[in-house]
Amino acid sequence: MSTANSITVQKLDMEIYVLKQHINDIHQVIQQQRTLLQDVLTIVEDTVVRTNLHSELIAISTELHQSHDLFKHELLFLHDPILFHTLAFLDEVQTGMIELAGGRIPLYFVSKDIVHAMLANVDGETIEPMQLNLAFEMGSAIPLLIDLERMEICFLLAIPYVTPKKTFFK
Repeated sequence: MSTANSITVQKLDMEIYVLKQHINDIHQVIQQQRTLLQDVLTIVEDTVVRTNLHSELIAISTELHQSHDLFKHELLFLHDPILFHTLAFLDEVQTGMIELAGGRIPLYFVSKDIVHAMLANVDGETIEPMQLNLAFEMGSAIPLLIDLERMEICFLLAIPYVTPKKTFFK
């Protein structure tokens, strides 16, 4: 054996180490490709088997179309109630503003509980439903302040207190 063909054990170990690194890198690339191929193709016993991609995409497309139809039907089902309640809300607010501008008590802005509490404070007697209705019908509201930035309305209420024996404004 000549010295020209000789190799040290250390050099041989280094070459083996480099080859093992390359093999590990190749295995990692194969593993990445295997996971990517599983989305489109199938691997059976390390053999890549191509499934019918066209029918797979049609199945996905059909499923998406069905879920879209379900979502569309749900939206159409909710459309009428949402529209009705939104329009009713806007109508109540607009009616309340018109009543307030006309000096009447707006039912949307003043609850019956507030008026009931005001009438009950007059003389402590029980309030009849007719008294409450008269208070709303004959009472008046005077706008004092409308703050658009804070969305607040301040107004003064003049409510009649009517009983068979007494009639006065609170």
